[in-house]
Amino acid sequence: MPAVKRPEIKTARLEKPAAAVPTVVVPAPEIDEPVVRPVVVDAAEAQRRERIEHENVRQANLTPPSLSPPASPPMPSTTTDDAPASNSISADPSAANASAGATGAPRSLAIAPQRTWQRFAALAPPAKGRAQVAIVLDDMGLSQFRSDRAIALPRPITLAILPYGNHLDGLVARARTAGHEILVHLPMEPQAADADPGPNALLTGLPIPELDRRIAANLARLDGYVGINNHMGSRFTASSREMRRVMRALQARDLLFLDSLTTGKSTGHSLAREFGIPTVVRDIFLDNDRNPAKILKQLERTAARARKNGYAIAIGHPYPETLNALESWLPGLAKRGIVLVPISALVKQRASGASGAPGAPG
Repeated sequence: MPAVKRPEIKTARLEKPAAAVPTVVVPAPEIDEPVVRPVVVDAAEAQRRERIEHENVRQANLTPPSLSPPASPPMPSTTTDDAPASNSISADPSAANASAGATGAPRSLAIAPQRTWQRFAALAPPAKGRAQVAIVLDDMGLSQFRSDRAIALPRPITLAILPYGNHLDGLVARARTAGHEILVHLPMEPQAADADPGPNALLTGLPIPELDRRIAANLARLDGYVGINNHMGSRFTASSREMRRVMRALQARDLLFLDSLTTGKSTGHSLAREFGIPTVVRDIFLDNDRNPAKILKQLERTAARARKNGYAIAIGHPYPETLNALESWLPGLAKRGIVLVPISALVKQRASGASGAPGAPG
């Protein structure tokens, strides 16, 4: 597939990101002030990750979808682009109940409506004090055979589906019926000019109306999902100008955000918190090296991270080597005192202060 041609747009150049290493502000349970942890991202590993995803897209037989989306929620005016909307989503699901109680209505009747990410969340087994692991498989939708193998894995797996993938309605339906959870794997601009994120990718420098149109078109390609994570995006997620538009779209749709952290300069997690969007960050990449022994080693790193911090999030692909490793590794988790959960379960627990803060990704 030919590389995506980036539009020539005459706009003011964006300011260069600050040289200082950014930080992620993560609220700790039962503590008034947030804990500030430095984002530690292996640059070579992240670059390798984007090259892998470029190859996945290049080898797929894709039919580029139309850019024209159906009707979508109204977007805020571009004149207020630097600030969250006044009706920003609270990360605490109990906030609506508390508010309703203050109006005089009986608390037992003040039931907050479910947000989109809650409505489509996969059923999570009770943690009961055990360490929790969330496994995310990116680049879903490019191969039906691999997708079917992923769906056959023990549930709940979080499947991140590319919006330009094939047979998406059937894929989502089969996955959700099997007890798995769905994310939109939103294509975003990488640093490398020759790495192709695929059709209708979000690019830095696009006019705001065109960027909003691409966001809406991609999100309209699927249904039944709880949120998004970034496909590539080492350049795009580092730009707060563009990421603010993504956050506004998620806010308008009551969706969550998983920051895949393809760069240590990502603004995604901090902006999600600013906009009141439920959010978590990736801990481990599983299959930058497709050697089976190394994939199993990364799974063990995931388990160790979960024991240390209460939970861990690992991202892989539906490669035969990764699926083989998961098929052998997942059934033994329960005996090791670890429970497999979807991304939404970790978001819910962090919002309620029931789980520890994640460690630095690796």
